[in-house]
Amino acid sequence: MKSTQLQTKNRAFTSVEVLLSVSLFTLLILLVIRGISFSQYWNKSVFMQKKSVTIAQEGLEIVKEIRNQSFLNLIDGTYGLSKNNGYWEFIPTPDLNDNIYKRAITTTSINNETK
Repeated sequence: MKSTQLQTKNRAFTSVEVLLSVSLFTLLILLVIRGISFSQYWNKSVFMQKKSVTIAQEGLEIVKEIRNQSFLNLIDGTYGLSKNNGYWEFIPTPDLNDNIYKRAITTTSINNETK
């Protein structure tokens, strides 16, 4: 009789062990999946930030080039940028890069020699 009770207790204890181990394994798998998902989101976010900074820096360099070529022709306003025959020029509307990033350049006069 004692041996039957001992076997029943061991069987119950084994069932609890199995249930606990399956639960912990499932939790571990969910945490790993969540970590991978967050990592992918973070990488995409960093990539998009880097891309937007690159486009902004490119815009600043282009504006310097336009300014150096034709300072007297600059008119106050908000423009986009376009390349025409190998030269950059202002266009009336902001330009769209990669169908995501909208770039607008604003020029204003400070005095006759500075814009």
